[in-house]
Order: sequence, then structure tokens, then C-alpha cells
Amino acid sequence: SKGYALLVGVDRYDDQPRLTCCSKDATALARLLRTDFGFQTTLMTQDRGRIKPEFSPDALRIRTQLTTVAEACGDSDTLLVM
Repeated sequence: SKGYALLVGVDRYDDQPRLTCCSKDATALARLLRTDFGFQTTLMTQDRGRIKPEFSPDALRIRTQLTTVAEACGDSDTLLVM
């Protein structure tokens, strides 16, 4: 069985104060899952989205990435979404 993870970190919202750790936490967890547990990870943060728009954490792109990751999972695989 394999492990898959979709991790979303959003630090900036239009109508809320800026958060300080969401992207950092998602990035750190993605690294841990990859290196220590062999997960295939998909990381979506605003900083990463500026470089690769498909990883920008807006509703449509999150749904698209979730569908992609879920379709890759087999019956005995693990899927983590955060």
C-alpha cells in the first residue's frame, strides 16, 4: 500500500488578519511525510502557487488536486488531507 497526502496552507485571506504558520506547518508536514513515511505529497500554498499556479490554494484548484490524488489511491492506500 502507498500513502498520499494533500496539504493546504493558507496564510492570507482577503478579510482576515494574516496568519503566520499555516504554510510553514503544511510544508513541514509534507517534508516529514515524504522523507520519514514515503508518502507522495501534494503541497498547496500561496507562495508555491505563485511559482506553479496549479498549486495555488483556491477552491477550484484544491478540488482539482483532491480529485487527482484520490484517483491515484488504491483500495489499500492511505489518503491524508490537511
